[in-house]
Amino acid sequence: MRRMTTRAVVVWGGQHRVEVAGLPEFDEALSRAELEARACGVSQAVEITTPRDAGTLAVVVGSDRGFVHHVPADGNPPYISSVGEEDDDRAFVFYAHGDHHTEASWRNTVTRERALEAARYFFETDRLDPRLCWEEV
Repeated sequence: MRRMTTRAVVVWGGQHRVEVAGLPEFDEALSRAELEARACGVSQAVEITTPRDAGTLAVVVGSDRGFVHHVPADGNPPYISSVGEEDDDRAFVFYAHGDHHTEASWRNTVTRERALEAARYFFETDRLDPRLCWEEV
């Protein structure tokens, strides 16, 4: 039996790294990350990297709001973040790499569903979801 080609590497929590080949595997990895984040009571960034030089998309899971951030494959700016519909003057707190306390502006958060849709879109196309608003940061 021929092994499917890796379409993305999904990393979260500082200790999980999963190679996924199809959308069902990708959704399963996101679900696992979200369940762990909710169980700990702390939103967590999940990094999605494709082997096709599309860079890395981070999507925050574990709460009703999400945050999406893109870093190009070379690691250099421009860095791009989601822009949501709520312009509240507070911070959205989450953890990256398992234990790194991180904050984003609340205005850069989107609904959980939109964040997950943006992650799936990136997984399938290697591009940023055009249904979201984006800005350079």
